Amino acid sequence: MHNFRFCAVVTLAILLGSAAGQLSAADEKAGTDELEGWSWDFSAEKDALTSRGKNPYFILEPGYQLVLEGGKERLVISVLNETKMVDGVETRIVEERETKNDKLVEVSRNFFAISKRTNSVYYFGEEVDDYKDGKIVGHPGAWLSGNKGARFGLMMPGLPLLKSRFYNEVAPKTAMDRAEIVSVSVSFTAPAGEFKNCLAIEETTPLEPGNKEQKHYAPGIGLVQDGSLKLVKYGTGVAPAGDDPAVAATAKKAEEDEDEEEIKFADAPPAAQKTLQREAGDVKIDKLDKMAKKGRTVYEADVKIDGHNYEIIVTAEGQLLSKELDEEEEEAEIKFADAPSVVQKTLLREAGGTKIDKVDKLSREGRTLYETDVKIDGKNYEIVVTAEGLLLSKELDEDEEEDDK
Repeated sequence: MHNFRFCAVVTLAILLGSAAGQLSAADEKAGTDELEGWSWDFSAEKDALTSRGKNPYFILEPGYQLVLEGGKERLVISVLNETKMVDGVETRIVEERETKNDKLVEVSRNFFAISKRTNSVYYFGEEVDDYKDGKIVGHPGAWLSGNKGARFGLMMPGLPLLKSRFYNEVAPKTAMDRAEIVSVSVSFTAPAGEFKNCLAIEETTPLEPGNKEQKHYAPGIGLVQDGSLKLVKYGTGVAPAGDDPAVAATAKKAEEDEDEEEIKFADAPPAAQKTLQREAGDVKIDKLDKMAKKGRTVYEADVKIDGHNYEIIVTAEGQLLSKELDEEEEEAEIKFADAPSVVQKTLLREAGGTKIDKVDKLSREGRTLYETDVKIDGKNYEIVVTAEGLLLSKELDEDEEEDDK
């Protein structure tokens, strides 16, 4: 990791009191002297973590990017529209791509979660790929919370306390970065602008005694300086498209759905199961679709209630997002002669004498509708009427509109 750090809110009790707890076996390996005087145990927050959110110094929203440059080095930080389960917590993936002389030197995928209770942001590990001449040559510094004695750390207080000290990561012998807030009101100038009320952070690690890193964070933006690198761009989709197709597409896909994955109902989070079953009533649910919508992991079930197909979508936390009649499932093609006479009359009137052989019978929000596509004066139109013969819409096909432009 390029020691990418954001800030998060943490209560004074957590910040100062956690370091006083008893050390686990893993922490003993890290060394009592190394942990003493630093907050490192944040397990009390684990039940309140989610993969999306932001605070004044941290933006964990899919598509957001920071670009820092210095000399011939460049760092692109991208909040991806992807999540990963780490140590029992759904985390957001933030990718960092480092280049030097326009050549890729490192790509890391970092895993973060934010507390719904305190707005604190925690760091759960990283996957690292080092590159040389376009090929992966190693994975230094990779770690995951819950593996080999490692535990997640606090990225940094969003409500900064001057001189507060805390571990960003606790992975004995692998990753032991820690941070101290040395100022909460610094002004800093970078190519991207002049930023006021910035945080000044000093980072160290007991694995490299004497080594210090200086960083600055601006409110509403995040990292603006990392050693010799300074912020040149920030926002949604600001990095060049040529860097990596997957990263370049992040901003565009941020509001789109990710590929669906079918899972067993029993494998969904308990909170999601509870809400889905409540909305489905007595209907048994065996399978679900797990997917990402606008950067959030959601669960979708298709159930038949009172003879009608419904689509129910809930979040991992059990919040109901939608319960809708599945219009596609309720659509059927019928002969024009089988439609009610009042429907036939309206359709023929609006079609201007054009012959109609087939119509689509569909159910929308509890109403039965009839829809047909006809060509009028060389243009394709879609006509929709109710079962009582009331015209709801008569619209030019969107493809026709594009052709006219």
